[in-house]
Amino acid sequence: KNKEFKAAQTGGPSGGCVTRENLNTPMDYDSLVKLGAIMGSGGLITMDEDTCMVDMARFFMEFIQEESCGKCVPCRLGTKRMLDILERITKGQGEEGDIEMLEELGAMIKEAAICGLGQTAPNPVLSMINNFREEYKEHIKYKYCRAGVCSDMFISPCQNACPAGINVPGYVALVAAGRIRDAYNLIRKENPFPAVCGRVCTHECESKCRRDQLDESVAIADLKRYVADYVLKNEEPYMDLVFPKKGKNVGIIGAGPSGLTCGYYLARLGYDVDVYESQPVAGGVLAFGIPEYRLPNEVLQHEIRMIEQVGVKIHLNTEVGSDITFYQLKSNNDALYISTGTQFSNLINIPGEDLKGVYHGLDFLRDVNLGHEVKISGSVAIIGGGNTAIDAGWEHRR
Repeated sequence: KNKEFKAAQTGGPSGGCVTRENLNTPMDYDSLVKLGAIMGSGGLITMDEDTCMVDMARFFMEFIQEESCGKCVPCRLGTKRMLDILERITKGQGEEGDIEMLEELGAMIKEAAICGLGQTAPNPVLSMINNFREEYKEHIKYKYCRAGVCSDMFISPCQNACPAGINVPGYVALVAAGRIRDAYNLIRKENPFPAVCGRVCTHECESKCRRDQLDESVAIADLKRYVADYVLKNEEPYMDLVFPKKGKNVGIIGAGPSGLTCGYYLARLGYDVDVYESQPVAGGVLAFGIPEYRLPNEVLQHEIRMIEQVGVKIHLNTEVGSDITFYQLKSNNDALYISTGTQFSNLINIPGEDLKGVYHGLDFLRDVNLGHEVKISGSVAIIGGGNTAIDAGWEHRR
């Protein structure tokens, strides 16, 4: 339910995958071959965000190994070697060069195998590498399975789905035991914005919650918000552990969530941190892209003040290039971290998009929240139905 389509596999273990952009491809031999797929057995499997393309390739290659007659070396030994590599990757033991080795083996087997089974055996692997190469790289370089399938790579599906890698089972268990402060400490180990994320996080963890298979997901984001609000209201001021000073300076360009998080953990490790922000407020999109009714400014500013308490210095109204040069930053710091963010709206590329009176959602919200003059009158039409669209609609009515 509510899962994003990923690809369709045609032809079973001898076929290949067809991605979203090619869904209108005719189901005939010549058209599918151009995509690296064939009709094969005539089967069609749909795969969503919960499908790991590395594990799926391993599954098909395992089937091929069982069905191989073993009369020719390329099929018998080549596919066994490909299966061994795929199994290593799914167990978090992948190495640099494994992808290239799979491609090389696949091309050799297709060329040298005697029968049709062997000649088409590498198709699923090669097709999935071609269309989902980044997913293979994530498995090898970061030991990360975005689908939450390769269980040797993570502790729990919810923690694996969290972009911040927060120990979700840990803090949920602590809440259940009534140890709210300990739960708060555990969250802040990976994320200095628990109160913010408890309100505006897209809670991808909940879509992977195993409880959903029984009734419904645990309200993980709401629990995080409860923990943060409870501690901020009822506990003594929180003091982070800070290591002795290292005598090293780090400059950070941009005081958005990324820059502030980077600065927070560097300061705790003993580095002197200066953050340069061109806007009059810190927080980036959190400050000017999310309305007050969803993220109260006081909640955001409180967590920013806690970041400053560990030694992070934030310089507002300081634009790199005019107020301070990049050369000065390089001269004054031992390292630089650039976190200018992704503050531009997605263009929809239709005629008239640049006409007067047409605003992009993030631009509109930024101007309103920073107090810039925005002239809008009469009826307003909004294209889109996500958070930005709804927020823009509410701000217009207000």
